[in-house]
Amino acid sequence: MNFPLGKIIEDSIKINSDWRKKISDFDSQRFTGYIVITLQGIDGIEEGVLAFLHGKAIACFYEFTKFDLSVFGEKALPMFFNSLNAEQGIGEIHETSSQQIELIVAFNESIKLRKELSRNDLNKFFTSSFTSKYAKETIANALNEMESRSDIFKRVGLTNLNK
Repeated sequence: MNFPLGKIIEDSIKINSDWRKKISDFDSQRFTGYIVITLQGIDGIEEGVLAFLHGKAIACFYEFTKFDLSVFGEKALPMFFNSLNAEQGIGEIHETSSQQIELIVAFNESIKLRKELSRNDLNKFFTSSFTSKYAKETIANALNEMESRSDIFKRVGLTNLNK
């Protein structure tokens, strides 16, 4: 998903930085923009984005690029916060206008959180270590839902094509 570049506040932030403090400061600063985390996951590059409007988290998504698979909204939050503890990765903080964030969410409603989350709400999502369980579960579920070509042929009555 493409986000406007905005003004880069910080880039090349190590994954194991004090994200709790950075995110906590967003609330008091009434920060509008987003954090993007890019990391080497269990099976390729993963990327998470958490968007803020006036210091409150309002949208989130997480991507498994190798599988062209995205997770949106509340389901993406634990994945995003888990990624902050990955062994290999980097983060950036981008400041944007409130109109840019509102437009992104308006055109991509699936990323919108059901309610705006303050620093106290977000503190519940911080973890002390990285786990690959989110990636494994999400990728496995997506692969199970995909139909194979032969399943599609069977479903539409084209079972004699190989003869």
